[in-house]
Amino acid sequence: GKKNVGNFGLYLTVLGFGLITVAGSMESFYSSKMVTLGIVVFGIGFAAFASNWYALLNPLIPEDLRGRFFGKARALWQLVTITVSLLAVTMLQHFSSIPVFQFTLALITLMLAIRIIFYRRIPEIEQSKKWNFEFFKSVRNVFSISGYKPFCAYLFFLSLLTGACPWIFGLLEKDVLYFSEDQIVLMGTFHLLGLLLGNYGGGKIVDRIGTKRVFLVCNFLFILILSLFIVREWIPTPMIITIGILVMGFGVVFAAVLIAISSELLALIPHENQSLATAIATTLQ
Repeated sequence: GKKNVGNFGLYLTVLGFGLITVAGSMESFYSSKMVTLGIVVFGIGFAAFASNWYALLNPLIPEDLRGRFFGKARALWQLVTITVSLLAVTMLQHFSSIPVFQFTLALITLMLAIRIIFYRRIPEIEQSKKWNFEFFKSVRNVFSISGYKPFCAYLFFLSLLTGACPWIFGLLEKDVLYFSEDQIVLMGTFHLLGLLLGNYGGGKIVDRIGTKRVFLVCNFLFILILSLFIVREWIPTPMIITIGILVMGFGVVFAAVLIAISSELLALIPHENQSLATAIATTLQ
């Protein structure tokens, strides 16, 4: 069942963060191993939770509202991310001792535990049936879905070519443009603001013009923004303003394309093997 696997995954995320939190009280030899174990446990838990998330939501969200639903959900998620990040950074700038780090991690662990309560309230409308699962046969059935293979290929190459861009921008700001630390943090804030705006507006655009048009427009905008990074010296505005606008623009486009991906995935996954179809697509991504 989707909820059983999802609940198991969420329990592992709590355990993983708990192990990382406890590691701060250990000797360095044991703490590094405990942190590694915590990260691995959290990763397995998050994968188990995410593997059937879209399959669980599919029967709950009307087709004509998918874009706006994911837009609002991701906008709220991004707003919380910005708020928590700013609070954590502010606190750690003034108090950088191990207990303060542990307190921050413990607070996150508590939030992860609270999330389980809300997850349990999501109804599992389509109950899983007991059947003989043949993995390779199921994979063949999934890849025979019309439009699924090109979509997976698109996901793979889009993630390969753009997924690391925010970190590349950070390296550019630090090692090439020699931005100060507060300027680099400001650029990160611009990127998060772009994600927030893209999530809020992207959902409405997806529902209005469709996912394929959004993909085409976003691909063109990715090319334009990355090209402007290359010719940044020719742009007459101050460098800090140029990079800030480009980083925020990239965030807007990236958020919009992620909403389109979520909507298209829900439209493509079949009635059977929903979780497997979701898992393969998200793995390639």
